[in-house]
Amino acid sequence: MIKYFFIFFLFLSSLMFVGRSVLLYYKRFNININFLSLNLVVGLFIVGSFSFIYNFFSGISGILFTYLLIGILFISLSFVILVEKNFKIILKYLTLLFIFSFLFLFYSNQLPPGYDSGLYHIPHQVIIQNEKIIIGLVNMHSRFGLSTFYNYIAAFLWKENNFTIVSFLQSTYLIVFFIFLYELIEKKIKIFNIIVLTSILTMPIWFRYNIPGFSLVDLPYGIFFYLSVILSFLIFIEKTTLKNTYILYFVFCCSLAFMHKSNGAQLLPQFRPGQSHRSRCLPQQNVCAARRVIVACTQAYQEELALHPVWDCQFHSHRGHHGRHDLQWFVFG
Repeated sequence: MIKYFFIFFLFLSSLMFVGRSVLLYYKRFNININFLSLNLVVGLFIVGSFSFIYNFFSGISGILFTYLLIGILFISLSFVILVEKNFKIILKYLTLLFIFSFLFLFYSNQLPPGYDSGLYHIPHQVIIQNEKIIIGLVNMHSRFGLSTFYNYIAAFLWKENNFTIVSFLQSTYLIVFFIFLYELIEKKIKIFNIIVLTSILTMPIWFRYNIPGFSLVDLPYGIFFYLSVILSFLIFIEKTTLKNTYILYFVFCCSLAFMHKSNGAQLLPQFRPGQSHRSRCLPQQNVCAARRVIVACTQAYQEELALHPVWDCQFHSHRGHHGRHDLQWFVFG
């Protein structure tokens, strides 16, 4: 149990450092990067994107992928140490992650497999581990056409049917959610306090329709969708340069909602109004910086959405090859 506690803490800390190293770049756009939930969200996006891109060339179970992943973590940690000027906030974040690791450790150990994890999520993760992206994979099983970005993160977190760290991943999404609610309360805006209270009080209803389990995408998709909607309101009401942060945060959450489930595309119409409102609300001296943020965020959003046609192509194009694939299938009884 102690071993898994430190593994969980190390996993959360790694995501935070990877996300932090990327966000340090955005500080030039008047971005406030001191939101722990934002650091974790960006870390999830970067790690999952790396796994997805690497899978175009090879399965991710090889030693090279592991070394590259460790290399990303080492570079991120080194960059944060060299560039970060506020180490008190880093210590605060590590303390919070240590506490959350302890609180969610017991919850994670009790998680069963999700209702459709053995049907196609874990089988697809097996393919990601052992094969590069297979064009026309949907022809092997129609459910593979419903696969998700989540699988590219979960695929390198388990081996030999030990799914403990995958359970930690599922808990990570909940940790992001609760930290976001805490950061929302800190704003001391009455309407958002009501939203937070309502969200917490109605959680038993959520879990009635979203049964907890690992390799289950409904929970992370719902969380990113929820965060995107709340952030869209924050973009409209914020009058300071903090709006920059909310726009960037919104971009990442929208992208992750979309990449976890294609239903997330319905968030796209919220993006354009947020941009135009952005320029009208800021003081004149901040408009140039705002425009740079809008351009950067728009490009990032378009580039992230551009992955989806490639994503779709891999599952829906006919392979044109009748080679045999030795696949392991997991069905939980």
